[in-house]
Amino acid sequence: MLSLPHSEAAARTVRAHLAGVGAAWRPQVLHAALLLATEAVTNAVRHAPAAPVLVRIADDPERLGIEVVDAGTSPLPPARCQGGPMPHSQHLGGRGLPLFGLLSDGWGSQLEAVEDEGKEAGARHVVWFELAHGAEPLTRAAGRGHRSAAAPG
Repeated sequence: MLSLPHSEAAARTVRAHLAGVGAAWRPQVLHAALLLATEAVTNAVRHAPAAPVLVRIADDPERLGIEVVDAGTSPLPPARCQGGPMPHSQHLGGRGLPLFGLLSDGWGSQLEAVEDEGKEAGARHVVWFELAHGAEPLTRAAGRGHRSAAAPG
């Protein structure tokens, strides 16, 4: 697990970390992982309360799974982000959550229970995505229905 400071440097740090651990991944998988992790970390820094941002990576021969965890308490992104159109190329912000549906093989958002010893139980926000190591880029979304926001099974 990677713990990132709640700062603009977090996106740069997650990219550097993934470039190192993903050196053996297919270039298409690495590129998609870099782009989507950067988007999720940037959103965590911009929209969640100040607290470290956690990145969990699960990699096996079939799939890569990445979770970005922040201190937010909203379980889902706004409905306008899910399955919405890609922002115009002149848009000053990021490409937003529509990228997850385009580039991943699965993604979602959920709340995760947190129990710290000596503290009150709470929750934190998790955005996750999966990439199949054998899938071709930009064809992932072809023929798929609406993406579920439930946790991966």
